[in-house]
Amino acid sequence: MTNFFAVLLIGGLSLGIVSNVIFPKNPKLSYLVLAVAAVLWFIKPYFKRFADRLSPRAMKWAFIGSMGAILVIQLLILHFLPATVYHDPYRVLNQAELLSRGHLNWTHSIYFYRSPNNVPLAILMSYWIKLFMLVHISTFVAVHLLSLLLLDGFIALIISLVRQFTTRNGSALATMAFFVFSSFAYTYYLQVFYSDLPILLTLALVFYTLAHWSHMTTLRKSLMGTVILLAVMLGQIVKPNLIILAVAIVIVGIWLFIHQSPKFVKLLVPFILMLGGFSASVPVTHAMESADHFSVSTKYQIPTMHWIEMGYNPNSYGRINGSDVKRLDALPTKAARQTYLNKALPARLKKLGAFGIVKQWAVKLGILLNVGNVQGAYTGGFIQAPASYQKVEAPIKTMSSALMRASIILLYVEVLFSSVALIRRQTCMPNTAFVLALVTAVGYLAFHTLMWETESRYGQALMPMLFLLSTIDRPAIKSLTPKTPRFRVFNTLAFLLVVAAAYVTSPLYLIDHSQLVSGQLSQLSIQYKAKLITVAPHKAVTQEIQLNHTATYLIVSTAPQAHLMGQLTSLSTHHAYKLTAGPKSLLLHCVLAKGNYFIKISNQTTTTQKMQVSKMYDYKLAPYPANLNQHPHPTWSLIYRAGRTVKI
Repeated sequence: MTNFFAVLLIGGLSLGIVSNVIFPKNPKLSYLVLAVAAVLWFIKPYFKRFADRLSPRAMKWAFIGSMGAILVIQLLILHFLPATVYHDPYRVLNQAELLSRGHLNWTHSIYFYRSPNNVPLAILMSYWIKLFMLVHISTFVAVHLLSLLLLDGFIALIISLVRQFTTRNGSALATMAFFVFSSFAYTYYLQVFYSDLPILLTLALVFYTLAHWSHMTTLRKSLMGTVILLAVMLGQIVKPNLIILAVAIVIVGIWLFIHQSPKFVKLLVPFILMLGGFSASVPVTHAMESADHFSVSTKYQIPTMHWIEMGYNPNSYGRINGSDVKRLDALPTKAARQTYLNKALPARLKKLGAFGIVKQWAVKLGILLNVGNVQGAYTGGFIQAPASYQKVEAPIKTMSSALMRASIILLYVEVLFSSVALIRRQTCMPNTAFVLALVTAVGYLAFHTLMWETESRYGQALMPMLFLLSTIDRPAIKSLTPKTPRFRVFNTLAFLLVVAAAYVTSPLYLIDHSQLVSGQLSQLSIQYKAKLITVAPHKAVTQEIQLNHTATYLIVSTAPQAHLMGQLTSLSTHHAYKLTAGPKSLLLHCVLAKGNYFIKISNQTTTTQKMQVSKMYDYKLAPYPANLNQHPHPTWSLIYRAGRTVKI
C-alpha cells in the first residue's frame, strides 16, 4: 500500500516542483526562484554541519527564539501594515459581527444562500467575537488574536514534530528558519482569517497526537483524545473537504487490521475518536444553524456538481469560472441548475476527450501545489502602508515570493526522496502517523485534481503531512552528493552563471504590476445582491484618504446605472479633480502627489440614487470614516483603490 501511494505522491510532487518554477509566468522570476533554490541547496550540507554541533539546550533556545521572533514580526505587521480583506473572508467576518450583536439576519446579501458551507464558520466566529465583547475588546483585536493563536500553534506543532522524528538538528533548524524568514507566517494566514488556517491546525494536531499516542500516559491520552475529537469536529464543520482525512483513516485502519493487528489495537481509540468527530459535525452544524436562524434557500443554492463542472473548465484551468457561475445564476431554482449540470458536465468531459482530461488533471495539480500567489490570497494590499515601506514593498514581496517558492520546491524534493527510499525499501515508516500522512496527502491531491475545482490555497493543507514525511530517515543519494566541496562549488557557480545570463537577457520586467497605495476593498458585492445605501438628491457621501506615496489612479465603486458625480480634492493644495463615470465606478487617471485627499460622491439629480458602501459595527475598515449627509460613520467606508504601476 505504501508503494502505491508513494508513487502517486512522487508524480504529484514532481509536477508541483515544475509548477513552482514556471508559474506565475515570468521568466525573470523563474530564474530568480532557481537561483535561490540553488543557493539553498548549496548551503544545505554546511547548514546541517553547523546545526549538528548544537546542543539540545541550544536547540531549545533556537525554538524559543524563532517563535519569539515570529510573534514580534507579526505584531509589527498587524500594527503598521494592516491589509484590506475582500471576497469570502470579509463576507464571513461581516456576518459574524452582525450575529455577535444579536442581528440574526442573513439577508444582507444572498452570499450565504449561495455558499451555505461558510455559515458555520460565520457562526463560530460570532461566538469568538461575542466572548471578547464581554471584556470590551474590539473585533479587530479578537479576530487577529484568533489568527495568531491558530497560526503560531500550527507552527509550533510542526517544528515539534520535525524535532521529534529527526536524528539530527539540521531539519528542525531548517524548519524554524523557513517559518521565520519565509512569508508564510506574515501574510495570508496572519492578515486573513478564513477556513484554511483551522484545517492546517486540525491536521497538525491529528498527526502530532498519533505520533505520540503510544508514549502517552492515560491522563494525557484522555486530554489529547478530547482535543482531537473536538478539533476534527470543528474542522469538518468549518471545511467539509476535511472528510478526506476520514477516508484515509478508514483505509489505513483496514490495512492495519489485516497486516499489523497489534498496531491497529493500539490506535483504535484515536481512530474512533476522530471518526466520532466527523459524525458529530453533522448534528452540531444543524443545531448551530437552527439557533442562529439560518435556513437553506433552494432559490439560490448551487448543486455540488457545479464545482466538479468548473474543475473541468479548460478556460480557467479548473479554478472558479465567472461564466459558469453566471450561467447557473440565470436559472431559477436548484432543481433547474441540477438538470442543466446533468447534461453540461458529461458534455464538457466529452469535449475534452481523454487527452484533454489528463491535461486538465496535470494543470490542476500544478495549480494546487503552487505557492506563488497563496500569500496574497484575499488581500488587495495594505490599507495605508508607511511611505518608507512603499518604496521597497515591490522588491520585498518579489523576493519573499521567490524564497517561498524555492523553499517549497526543496520541501517537495525532500518528500520525493523519502518516497523513493520507501519504494526501494531503503527505509521504513517510523510509525503509523506517517502512513496516514502519506495516504491523506495523496487523498487531497486526488480530490482536487479528479473531483473538485482547484486553488493554490487548497494545496496548503498538505503542509502538515509533507513536513512529517520529510523527516523519514533515508540514505544519501550518491549521484546528488559531489565527491569534493570544490566540485560542489564549481557546479553551483556554473548553474548560477547560466541562470544570471538568462535573467539578464530576458526582455521582460521582474516586477510589472499594480501596487496599492491606499485602499479599502472589503465589500459584500453587488453580484450577491448586497444591500445598497441611498443618496438623496443634492446630498453626498464623503471620505478622507491618505496617500503615503505618489499614485497614478483612483477607483471608487458606486453601483450599476448609478447617476453620481465624483470629485477628489487635495487638502493641501485644494486642487479638485473630477472623476469619470464608469459602468459601476468612478475613475481618475493622473499623477496624485503624497498627501491627504477628500473624496466626494454626490447626487446632482432630482431622484434618489443608490451606491455600495461597506458597513461594520465595530471593525474599522479604513483610517477615516465615511460621511453620509455630513454625518460620520466611523465603521463605514467607501470602496476605493488608489494605486500605481511598478516596473523593475
